[in-house]
Amino acid sequence: MTAQRHFVGVGLMRTADPPASIRAIVGPGLAIVALSRATGRGGILHLSASHSQDATFQALVARRLRALVRELGGADPRGLEAYTFGVADLVGAVPLHSQTRLAEEAIDGLRPLLDEVGLRLVRSETGGNAARSIALDLPSGTVSVKPVGGRSSPGLPGIHSPPRRGQSGRRPRSSRLLIPDHVVNMGCIEVQPAPSRLVAVLGSCVGITLFDPVAAVGGLAHIMMPRQDGRGGEPGRYADRAVPVLIAKLQDKGAVKQRLKAKLIGGANVLGDGGAQLLQIGQQNIAASREALQEAEVPIIEEDVGGNLGRKIFVDLPSFDVAVKLLGTRRNDET
Repeated sequence: MTAQRHFVGVGLMRTADPPASIRAIVGPGLAIVALSRATGRGGILHLSASHSQDATFQALVARRLRALVRELGGADPRGLEAYTFGVADLVGAVPLHSQTRLAEEAIDGLRPLLDEVGLRLVRSETGGNAARSIALDLPSGTVSVKPVGGRSSPGLPGIHSPPRRGQSGRRPRSSRLLIPDHVVNMGCIEVQPAPSRLVAVLGSCVGITLFDPVAAVGGLAHIMMPRQDGRGGEPGRYADRAVPVLIAKLQDKGAVKQRLKAKLIGGANVLGDGGAQLLQIGQQNIAASREALQEAEVPIIEEDVGGNLGRKIFVDLPSFDVAVKLLGTRRNDET
């Protein structure tokens, strides 16, 4: 029997019977891997970057954990194992000792919720400044972790794969060290003058990047949802709010709206073929981003959107080239 492969995007959950492989790319979020040694079933719950200790968030996590245990077949007399990964500071703005403490606090807040549903925490690898690619293999129950990587995409003009070591076009090591990277996390907006590079890891999220070639200033909004619709949170979370805020921030740095050009990247359907509205959030994010840019009268000059794989993107300023690396494994039914 061919093993099924599943990818779990942010905010989603997936369980499977063996043989199967369940994967997730986790950065500032928190991935909880659950495994029943008795049945061989397993799953991953991928929580967002929010690790608030307030009662509302705790109740939400408790409900998701109960649902996870139910899908694994309920209470296991031998005990259900749990593994936690993530809570990384991709920006590197928090001192290491503070970031380690924050990661420990997130896990300490999670422990009683795991105990309540019968999940025994076996391993926890959290904190640090790098995203992680995690994979649960069934039925072996092996949980593997490695730094984020992936196969390069064929790309579009101006949206391409970073050249391999030794290929022409690779920026010399000395100059790379002089150009700062700015990691843009989910729901955030970043504006920087050239020379600099904007970096983001995208699943169903969309990266909206704008650039003014005369002012040599660019920005990236890492949107998570299409529209605010009365919800709270920072404007960078929503396409309809992020675009006008990003434009205003660029104008504050000397950009002129009429000179701005846009590129869209992301919006993957990371769970594959699913008809549920939740699974189509990537397409909704793409459509809302296009609509917001059209309303702002900012032309889109290139896109690399859709598909079933996450992306890690590198926006180079002042060239406005966007390098894309695909994350994860292409499914068997993809051509």
